[in-house]
Amino acid sequence: MQPLLTPPLPSEAWVLSGPCQVAPNLLLHPVADIREAPAGVPDRKIVHPAAQNGIDLLDQPLHGLRTIASENQLELAQQCRPFLASRRTQWHAYAHWSGMRGIVAVRNPSNESKKFTLDLAKAGVPKGLSDGVCYAQYPYRKGIQEGVSSKSTITLDLAPWELVFMEIVPRPELPEPVAIGARWYRDSNGSMKVSSEGSSSIRILLAHGGEQVVTSEPLAAGDLRGEVLAQKTERLAQDNWLRQADKSLPTASFELESEISIPEGATKGKALLLLELPGQEHLPSSCSCQVNGRNVALQESSSEGHIGYNMVTPECPWRDLLPYISHWTWYICELEGGSARVKFSGTFPYEDCKMGLWGWADWDLAEPSVAVSIECPEPAMPQHQGQLKRRGICVLSPVVP
Repeated sequence: MQPLLTPPLPSEAWVLSGPCQVAPNLLLHPVADIREAPAGVPDRKIVHPAAQNGIDLLDQPLHGLRTIASENQLELAQQCRPFLASRRTQWHAYAHWSGMRGIVAVRNPSNESKKFTLDLAKAGVPKGLSDGVCYAQYPYRKGIQEGVSSKSTITLDLAPWELVFMEIVPRPELPEPVAIGARWYRDSNGSMKVSSEGSSSIRILLAHGGEQVVTSEPLAAGDLRGEVLAQKTERLAQDNWLRQADKSLPTASFELESEISIPEGATKGKALLLLELPGQEHLPSSCSCQVNGRNVALQESSSEGHIGYNMVTPECPWRDLLPYISHWTWYICELEGGSARVKFSGTFPYEDCKMGLWGWADWDLAEPSVAVSIECPEPAMPQHQGQLKRRGICVLSPVVP
């Protein structure tokens, strides 16, 4: 059993809503040819680390799929079973098939962008599938790959904490237009709008056959970069220790200075500092931040209030988790485009406290979108900030300073 490499931002369980219950025989373990994987969750819920206090999958917490999702999509999604899990990165893929049509869900449980390659042979793909089309239905609509068969692999580039639901259907049965390699949206007139993330030439596969090619200005994403410039910790005298109720906590001060470069085309950026401590009791810390020598406001998001409803004790079935349990606090500051010197400073209980740093950059895909004279149906699943693209990098892996 292994811990998550990065503690999730405070999370809530996310269960697919709808008229049906989760299948009682849903198996929460990987297929037999995966050597070892993290234990499954105990109550057959699909869980993702959606954060509170403003930090989550794409900035807003999810409370489940709304009634806009079609009954067929929900029935498929609710019966998804895991088919892949990585011991090293703790990511999971889930799949379910109804005839030649399938739903695949993949999550990235990391605070940085990650690429994942799915081997569909392990996903229970029907052997008779050929010339399938794979496209994302949630949290946005995007054409992923065409020509999919039971022997195909699919490579995904997922944003931090991103959870993607994809549909795979045979090309002749495609129920809606799909823009390959691009996101698409329905405008107020019911027509299609596309936003390219790469090529300036976008192929749109039309429902039930045919295609159309449109030209769009590709997104100028640029490179998100970051490096640590200086790091210092110092144990404080007992008079300056932090307190928890009537208890004094051995305390250290810290300074962490970095340079983070947000691409000029990004709409905004963030620097995210993590302080992580072992155990189930949430302990206090403090932090302030300067960007290019100026004091800036910090957003704080912690596990306090999210620990305790499922406490692990030496007597409970989950006692093997005790060595891996931790609590944490995130300190987040906003960054503008360009290079910025970011300096975090503060105090924390110094015994086994880990410190990590990440940078995020966001792009608004609505700006380069192009209108297309193709009828676009309502999305089958609810869209969640579908015009937001995010990249994340790790500047400092969580370590004990």
